[in-house]
Amino acid sequence: LGKALDNPWVDVYVGHWALRNRVGNRVEGESALGEAVSLFERAHREDTLECPQSICVTQDLAACYGNIDGPGWVPERIEVCDETLARIDPTWACFQCLSCEKADALLDDGRAQDALDYLKAQADAVEARGKEVFDSFPEMQIKILLASGRAEEAMVLIEQREAEVAAAGEYEPANCTVPRRLSRAWALAQLGRDEEALQQLVPWSELTPNTWRLWATTVALLCSRDPARNTWNLGTRFNTIIEHFASVGAHRLVIELAALSLELALQRGARWVAQRQLGLARTHLAQLRQDRGASERVAGLAARIDALPEVEPLPVPATELLAWLE
Repeated sequence: LGKALDNPWVDVYVGHWALRNRVGNRVEGESALGEAVSLFERAHREDTLECPQSICVTQDLAACYGNIDGPGWVPERIEVCDETLARIDPTWACFQCLSCEKADALLDDGRAQDALDYLKAQADAVEARGKEVFDSFPEMQIKILLASGRAEEAMVLIEQREAEVAAAGEYEPANCTVPRRLSRAWALAQLGRDEEALQQLVPWSELTPNTWRLWATTVALLCSRDPARNTWNLGTRFNTIIEHFASVGAHRLVIELAALSLELALQRGARWVAQRQLGLARTHLAQLRQDRGASERVAGLAARIDALPEVEPLPVPATELLAWLE
């Protein structure tokens, strides 16, 4: 269509929304980096610079860096957001998207309070221009609070947002309701209210890759307090998550989720699964841009496996085991 109309803006528009799905919903990292960089460069040529989506592609690039190795790409993520924010004002919808991307980078840098303060200043700037603050701001605030162990404050925001939606009688799509419900479950789990947290967990069939991390973190905490919840079937879910993140080059996420899965495997006594997850974590460790504590974490996981009791020897050689069992 872009070629037929001789309109390069169409390429940027379609490219942006395709990447929104890939880096947003599917959480693609290295697998989408080439396209994200290419589109960013294409959007900043003279014939496309005035296209509104030339602003939006910054979000795609920053999010892609974040998926690959969030803490490792913090300076670049902040820089690219700041450069683009300088081109627009708070009346642009993109102002809020890019502000959330920068806040997410600050969170990955261990600067949770700075991220919250930044979002407050950006929200004030939006409202000062007579514009409405979108859901993305409170959602990011909830994410930051939960990541920094401030579950009670997060619950206040979650309940406030739910009350606003109910009062307005608004329809909300699943990409709003599912993350909020999972955030509530994670908050309840942090507060030790496990039964309530279980009730809030979204069925696996309704999850998408961009909600897997939140689901897995909550489930892992719930299982740590009740091993009966830690079934082999749960292990297959974690394996699905880890294999997806590995296939799309989301390297730090592989390490993070493999660590959770490994702990669950050890709890189940599944040594082989734990060793496999450790191998995956080691593979992706070498592909991080910055270590930022990842090596120490992986070494700790290896030590956990090394500390396991020795495996009982087989009664006969492995090739004769089936006949022996019969």
